[in-house]
Amino acid sequence: MSTEELPQHPELPTPPAEKLNPHFILGEIRDYIRDFNELFPFVDLDILHEQTTAVRRKQVDAETQIRQFLRAFRRTQTFKDAFETLDQETQRKVHAFSEGKSAEELTKHKGFELPPSPAAKHHFRLLDLFHSLFHPDHAKGKRAKVLEKAGAAKGTGSAPIIYEDNDDKKIMKVYSQVPFENWGENLHNVPGCTFVPTTVLGLQNLVKWSKANNLRVRCSGYRHSWSSIFSEDAQVLVSLLDLHEVTRIPDPLAIGPNAQANGNELMSIDVLDNPSFSPGKQCVRVGAAVTNEAFRRWSIKHQKVALPMDVILVEVTVGGVNGPICHGAGRRNKTISDQVVAIEYVDANGNHQTVVDKKQLKAAAGCFGLLGVVTHITFELEAMTYAILRPKKTPISLAIPPLSMSEVPLALYKNWTEKDVANAKADFEKRASEDFYAEWFWYTYQSTAWVNSWNPTTDSRGAEDFPSPAGVFLQWLQCWVGGWFSQTYFFSHIPGHWQAQFLAIAGMAVLPPTVFDSEQVEIKTYLPDGLHFFRGIQNCRVRDMEFEIPLPALASDPSKPDLSIVQRAWWDVIKLVYEEAKEGRSPMRLTLELRIMGGSDIIMAPQRGNDHGTASIEVLTVPNAVPEQWEEFKQKVANIWMGYEVNGAKLNTRMHWAKEWQGLRVGNKSMEQHMKETAYKDEIAMFKQELSSIGESQGWTLDDIRKQFSNKLLYFLSTTSADTSPLPDLISRLTTHYDPSILPRWSLRQRLFRSTPVSPSTDGAVPPVAPRHLQILSLPNRPNDSLVIITPNPTVASTATTEPVANIISLPAGQSTDEFTQLLISRLGPLWQQRQLLAVVDGLAYEVGGFRIRAGELRQGVGGAQLVRGVVVEVAYSDQTEMGQDRAQTEEMIMAFWNELGVKGAREFKGEEGGEVEDEFENVRLWSRALMLKG
Repeated sequence: MSTEELPQHPELPTPPAEKLNPHFILGEIRDYIRDFNELFPFVDLDILHEQTTAVRRKQVDAETQIRQFLRAFRRTQTFKDAFETLDQETQRKVHAFSEGKSAEELTKHKGFELPPSPAAKHHFRLLDLFHSLFHPDHAKGKRAKVLEKAGAAKGTGSAPIIYEDNDDKKIMKVYSQVPFENWGENLHNVPGCTFVPTTVLGLQNLVKWSKANNLRVRCSGYRHSWSSIFSEDAQVLVSLLDLHEVTRIPDPLAIGPNAQANGNELMSIDVLDNPSFSPGKQCVRVGAAVTNEAFRRWSIKHQKVALPMDVILVEVTVGGVNGPICHGAGRRNKTISDQVVAIEYVDANGNHQTVVDKKQLKAAAGCFGLLGVVTHITFELEAMTYAILRPKKTPISLAIPPLSMSEVPLALYKNWTEKDVANAKADFEKRASEDFYAEWFWYTYQSTAWVNSWNPTTDSRGAEDFPSPAGVFLQWLQCWVGGWFSQTYFFSHIPGHWQAQFLAIAGMAVLPPTVFDSEQVEIKTYLPDGLHFFRGIQNCRVRDMEFEIPLPALASDPSKPDLSIVQRAWWDVIKLVYEEAKEGRSPMRLTLELRIMGGSDIIMAPQRGNDHGTASIEVLTVPNAVPEQWEEFKQKVANIWMGYEVNGAKLNTRMHWAKEWQGLRVGNKSMEQHMKETAYKDEIAMFKQELSSIGESQGWTLDDIRKQFSNKLLYFLSTTSADTSPLPDLISRLTTHYDPSILPRWSLRQRLFRSTPVSPSTDGAVPPVAPRHLQILSLPNRPNDSLVIITPNPTVASTATTEPVANIISLPAGQSTDEFTQLLISRLGPLWQQRQLLAVVDGLAYEVGGFRIRAGELRQGVGGAQLVRGVVVEVAYSDQTEMGQDRAQTEEMIMAFWNELGVKGAREFKGEEGGEVEDEFENVRLWSRALMLKG
């Protein structure tokens, strides 16, 4: 049955928000699920009916729930496609499990090796696919000696050859024009070249080649960031991993000073002989491409030292975790970057450098890749200890008690005694203030929260691997199921609160304790296993916004933190979720998560200055939740969390650099403007000062690293200019001189390509040919189509008797334009090189008499947090026909109006000279000419 033949969605009553809890939602699913039989012919709805009934009665354990998901959806194409991507051994285990074998039986003899996530495999297989399609010479191992000893490569078409050794024998793997997508699927671009280095020398040669070709270099690992910290269109991306690396986890014993993992210098782990900065600790030098999973295995294998804090994910690189200043949990623990005692990097001149000065490291250890390409990081690690985990599932009102029970939404309310609440508050405060590790999870609409706080011990007796092989398999399976389940036709056609409930069933099932109503468990394990207690979460893509809220001093005892701010932040989001539900909206369909942690000494850390600690709090949903609802929800949450005051002063709440924050606003300012002017005003100056200090001693300048390693998002951290926009002044002048009417907002977008230059032959037979340009424009006055503008052939233009006119083609906006763009990028990349994207987002529009004024910040790239390249203003007069004026009179009126505004320094563009009647594409040509100046 095709999608078009499927019957209409059954009408369901809108649920009252005051009833949205697991008991009600599960009952609703149980009562209505079989009404969907005709709509979902390949889903076994009887199994889902059985599952929800049992869960409602609290009669199902983790294995049963996951097995039921597999059985219910195994006939769907989405499941079949996901299953097909697994290796044969994993397929065998999944099939046997769905048929009734236990996780313990399946992992008893051989254990379970975590396979790479579908997102990782898709990305790196795409690289290999493009490599084989477009660069057969590289794929076959053919090479030409095009790299000089100085390290600057002469290109071979669109795929240069970079050597990684002194003998010019080892060629760095390179891919040309391969589309890039981050793990969260909210960022997309097409780097000119993607390189996969394995040696420091190779990176040095690559940077020298990039500098010679005026290209910027940015890095990626598993791409687990939501903000635009990666490379950009037509620039250079360094991927620290490829398909080979993500599918082969090295033997921990093979990682060391003399045997790099898989022969990769960037994957080495060396215990250093020199003394640590602190007594009782040990310095360990770690390659930037080492994954958390490899580092975890290495630490446990040797049982000597371990990082005291880390992110939960194991499918990330050490470089990727350190660069954007990531963190773990526990009020005594700072960020991961705070543990750094040395940074090794390739600088803007292609030299391998090291930073060890403690003051300079406060900038270098958390610099977002602006310093250069980081090759190795030396951490100061603590002796191996053992985590004693006591996770529990607690009624939501007692996990983190509200400031008042009146704040609890009716759907979650229970009549707890004052003593119950007081005891719960004391327990929460003790965990948050004193425990080595402290975190709380709440799945949307659930009546319980998961509490995971613990302390370590030096006593190794009784320590075991955690999770067990069976537990790892179950956790991986749950997240793998969640990844494809959220992509099914079924999932996209059920109500949002049903989606949230199904995700909660799967999510809470594998969090210990794994059986309903079981008592609190105690697990003793190695510290790294305690930090990485959940394996496989990389299999389920999510959207994620996180803020770091300072813990203020307690008024009655300034030596202690005031944790009431945490209670407010937690319950304000829960209340907002239910306010949204009253409008029939469920934008947050996964979790609200909280971790208590310390402050930081790293200059650009969002936790900097938080002497009493930090509430690291985030909201998550699935990627295919209603985008508009999610964006609006993020802004509402940001307004709440950034609005907290203590004694009349706002707390300096800051966003997590790697999460979703672009496009948010703080009052009437963009988040970027707020960061520059308020949140990081002093820190940005300090950061630049320390970078300048490093550069002065190592032979480069801020301007060098801005040109070589920055991008649009991070430009303001390395530029010496203020990067201010003239738009506010323009609008002020307009509203001061006139009383304009406000018109709807507008946008435009330009994607610019340049033809691949043809090099002249040495004998002069092939003369130099100037490049042509191709633009794809979306303009405010043509909302239904996109325009493709191609400049004339320079050879024809030079012999033409009249001025040649650019070719203009109109395409329907949407899919047709997207397909054409993808064709240019993927198939015609060797002929047309993408140069840049320019956009106006949320431009302002006004009307004064017969004049229409459009004004907006022209940003390089798309999105709310890109580099402002200027302001574009369009002034048009709409009543010329009625007034009977000719073109010259109209232009004279427009110029008089513009001059009266008194804006200085603008470059002006008019319509084509000599024409009495505006042709269909005149406005298109006008915009094309103006925007080409920026190309």
